[in-house]
Amino acid sequence: MNKNIDSKLVIEKLKWFFKSLIWLVPILIGLDQMTKWLFEIYVPMGTSITVIPNFFYFDVIHNTGAAWGSLAGNKALLISISSIASILLIAMLVWKWKKLLTIYRISLLLMLSGCVGNLIDRAFYPFGVIDFIRFQFGNYNFPTFNLADSYLVIGCIILLVAIIFEDYFSNKKVRKSKNNLTNDTINEVKKEDNLGDSNENKD
Repeated sequence: MNKNIDSKLVIEKLKWFFKSLIWLVPILIGLDQMTKWLFEIYVPMGTSITVIPNFFYFDVIHNTGAAWGSLAGNKALLISISSIASILLIAMLVWKWKKLLTIYRISLLLMLSGCVGNLIDRAFYPFGVIDFIRFQFGNYNFPTFNLADSYLVIGCIILLVAIIFEDYFSNKKVRKSKNNLTNDTINEVKKEDNLGDSNENKD
């Protein structure tokens, strides 16, 4: 009996874990670190690999600053900023988890992955963050970035969309909850009817 209860509890926790999307964080951070390591090892510094001519390139550079090279050389300050941002995001997720809409959770998880990914670089790589993705738009070269930067930007965009269309997503959640409640009620009624039929058959 206890084994059945334990197995059910484990299954329920696993279901919650996968639905929560928390597992995305280690996967995204791992993917970020793996791509940086591969480019650092196999692509010489200063080499440019053309993926799509006049548009998409792989360039490996070391960035000791933040976006667009700002705060270059301020390693301690950038580590502090990344650490504080990561802690605040974790606190927000833990404190508000049950109240957060799924779209908010996704945005915060993406932003957390980005913060931690670049924090690892700043803390453990002496030459700073490893960037390797570059886009060119005509004569303009967009600053080289990495996957962690992408997570941050995408997370911020999703957060902005969630804020603008919060009423829509909130109403969608309410409708889903009502549907689930209705289905549960119908199932309960069916169970009671089946129980009543079985009792009548016994009589």
